[in-house]
Amino acid sequence: RDGNAAYIGNVMVRLRNERGTIGLQWTREIAVYKDLRRVYEIPVDGLPAGPWTAEFELNTNRSTLNEGEILQAPPVRTSVRVRP
Repeated sequence: RDGNAAYIGNVMVRLRNERGTIGLQWTREIAVYKDLRRVYEIPVDGLPAGPWTAEFELNTNRSTLNEGEILQAPPVRTSVRVRP
C-alpha cells in the first residue's frame, strides 16, 4: 500500500482441487485505510478431503459504486496449497 488513499474493493478466495474444479468461491467487500492484517474464517463444510489450491485475489471491482467514484488498481493475486 502506497499513498494515503483508501483501498476499496473485494477480497476473493477460490478453492480448486487437483483437476482444477472450483469447490468453493467466497467474496467480501473490503475497505483498507491503514496497513492491515485481517483473518477470515471460510466455511469448508462438505468439501472432500484432499489437496486444494487456495487462490486469493484483491481487486477494486465494486458494483455498488460508479466507476468514477473509485480509485482503480490492478488486481493482486496469490495462491497456496491447503488441506481443509
